[in-house]
Amino acid sequence: MFGRLRDHDMDIGLLLPLLLHSLLVQTLVPLVRVGTSYRAIELGLPVVWIGAIAASFALLPVLFAIPFGRMIDRGHDSRAAQGGAVLLVAGTFLLWMWPDMRWQLLAASIVIGVGHLLCMAGTRCSRCAARGSAAASRCLATTWWPSPWDRRSAPS
Repeated sequence: MFGRLRDHDMDIGLLLPLLLHSLLVQTLVPLVRVGTSYRAIELGLPVVWIGAIAASFALLPVLFAIPFGRMIDRGHDSRAAQGGAVLLVAGTFLLWMWPDMRWQLLAASIVIGVGHLLCMAGTRCSRCAARGSAAASRCLATTWWPSPWDRRSAPS
């Protein structure tokens, strides 16, 4: 049952864990981010702290995006996805253990942000790998990665 399908060059053994992982990440991250912001408001933190907690989710991932991308390009996409999942669980654990401290809210938001970056980048490459060797190279080569420095229009 598991293995390569004959008509499609897809690895079903990778597909189910990948789908489960993606479902959990796409459910967990928005809930935790919104919950963290509401918790900061509930604690009566100043607006500067609420903004810092919300921005910290993206601040460190911006700095780590290129080194993590290079790591993933060297074939460590599954390690990135697994490490991201561990960081998401660790950040959620931080929020559960110390929900009343502003520094822990900030630290948990940073940890969850880095975990989310690793999960998204790792599962993107794993999805291409699950399609099979021939389709994986086409999948990665034909993907358009928009950036603020790239002013080209999206391919049609």
